[in-house]
Amino acid sequence: MTTGMIPQSIVGILLLMLLLVLLLILIACKPWRLCFSSSSRSRSLKNGGEIERPLVSDDVDAHNGNNEGGRTYDIEGACYQNDGLLRMPRMEGLVHKPRVPSASPHVTPQGSCLSLEVISGPSSGQRCSVQSMNASRVSVTLGRVSTDLLFKDTEVSGKHAMINWNGYKKKWEVVDMGSLNGTLLNSQPINHHDPESRQWGRPVELSSGDIITLGTTSNIQVNVTSKAETRMRIPFGIGMASDPMALRRGGKKLPMEDVCYYSWPLPGIHEFGVFGVCDGHGGAVAAKSASKMLPEKLANILSDCVMREKVISQGNAADVLKIAFSQTEASLTNYYEGCTATVLLVWTDGGNRFFAQCANLGDSACVIYVDGEPIKMTEDHRVVSHSERLRMNGIGDQQLRDGETRLCGLNLARMLGDKYLKQQDARFSSEPYISEVVHIDQSSSSGSFAVLASDGFWDVVSVKKAVQLVQQANEKEHAEGENPAEKIANALLNEARVLRTKDNTSVLFLDFDNKVRSL
Repeated sequence: MTTGMIPQSIVGILLLMLLLVLLLILIACKPWRLCFSSSSRSRSLKNGGEIERPLVSDDVDAHNGNNEGGRTYDIEGACYQNDGLLRMPRMEGLVHKPRVPSASPHVTPQGSCLSLEVISGPSSGQRCSVQSMNASRVSVTLGRVSTDLLFKDTEVSGKHAMINWNGYKKKWEVVDMGSLNGTLLNSQPINHHDPESRQWGRPVELSSGDIITLGTTSNIQVNVTSKAETRMRIPFGIGMASDPMALRRGGKKLPMEDVCYYSWPLPGIHEFGVFGVCDGHGGAVAAKSASKMLPEKLANILSDCVMREKVISQGNAADVLKIAFSQTEASLTNYYEGCTATVLLVWTDGGNRFFAQCANLGDSACVIYVDGEPIKMTEDHRVVSHSERLRMNGIGDQQLRDGETRLCGLNLARMLGDKYLKQQDARFSSEPYISEVVHIDQSSSSGSFAVLASDGFWDVVSVKKAVQLVQQANEKEHAEGENPAEKIANALLNEARVLRTKDNTSVLFLDFDNKVRSL
C-alpha cells in the first residue's frame, strides 16, 4: 500500500460516522411529522368551529361517570342507572359535552329517546336512558364490566351487547358483542350462530315494547319515544350549553370536567324533578359519578310515600337533599378527584304552583329570578369566602393565614369526593348548604326562571348581567319549532366566551314561564 492512499478501514469508519450524523439529524428534524400533522389538521378542520353543546339524555342518565363518564362520555350519549323501577317515560338530560356534529342530511332533526329497564334477573330495576339528539352514532353497552348498564348476572358477559343509534336509518339497533350465553330479542336469538367463536351478531332494529334477554334470566324492556313526545311532558322550558373554553389558555387542550344534567320527573315520582351542575377538578370522573348518583338517591328517598308527603305538606325538602348528598358522598370512591355539586329540586302541588329548593357544595351557583327579583340559591365555598374561613378556623388548631387562598392546593373547602384530602385535613367538608324554598306561580306569568352554571360562567358574568341577558332574549321572537330556552342558554354561554373566561363553562337554563316553553 502506498503512503498516499487512505486505508480502507479509515474510509469505512468515516462513512459510518457520516451515516450516524445523518441519522441523528433525521431524528432531530422529524420530517415525518409533516405527513401526520397535515392529516390531523384536516381532521381537526372538520370539527373546527363547532361548539360543544349539551347532550340531553332521556334519563338523568348521566351515567357515570367514571369518566368515566361513565361511558366515557366520549360517546355521544349518556346514561345512568337507577335502582327504582321505570314508571313512565321521562325527559332527562345530561351534558357531558360530546361534540354535536354539523347538520347532516342523514340525521333526524327530532331525535329519538331510548329508555331501558331491567324487568327480571339479578339486576331487576336498573335503568338506562339515552337520547340520540343529532349525533350520527350513539352507543349504549350492556354487560357485567365497565358498561353503561351494569348487570350482576353471572350469565352476562363483560361486554355482552350494544345498542346503537343508526343516524342513517334513523333507528335504534341492538347487536350481540360475541357473548358466551347469547342474546335474544323477543325470544329470538340475535347472536352469532357459533357462540364459541365470540364473533359479533348482526344489528337488529329495535321498537318500543321489545324485550332483550341477556343469558336466560336478565330481561330488558325497551321504550322508544321521539324528542317531541318527551318534551310535551315537561311543564317548562329547559336549555343547556357548555364549552371547555379550550382556546382561553394559550390554545392548550383544556379537558371538559363540567357535567350538566336534569331529570323531570324523577323515576316514579311524578311531582318532582332535579336539575344540576357538577364541576370536576383533577378529572371528570367524580363529576360524572355524582351527576348520576344524586338523582338516583333523590328518587330512592322520595319513593318513600311518607317522606314524599312530608315534603309536599311542609313545603320543604331540606332533609331529603341532605340525605341525598350524604349518601352520594358515601358512595363515591374518588380519592384524588372531586367536584362541586349544585342541585335544584323542583316539585309541584299538582297545579300551576312550583316549589324550588337548592343544595350545593363548591362554587357552582344557582340563581332564581321570581317576582322581579333575583334570589341567590347557593353559597360560595371557596377558601377565600368569609363564611368558609370562619367555619374552617373553628375546626382544630390550624388557622388560615391572611392571604391564604388554598387548602392543600385546592381553592375549595367543600366538595364531593377528594377522600384522600379529607382524610388529611378535617377542614374539608361535604356538608351542603341548603337554601330556603322559593314559590313559583306559573299562572302569574311573571317571567320566572333559574340559571345554574359552573364557576367559569359566574367568574365573568354577574347576576345582574345574567338577568339582563335572559330578559333581552325573551323579548326576541322565536321561530316555530325551535327551543327558546336552549337559545337563551347558548346566549349566556356566549357572553362568558366573549368576556374570555378561562375555565370550563356550563349553563343550565330553566324557564318557569308559560310563554317560553320548549314544546
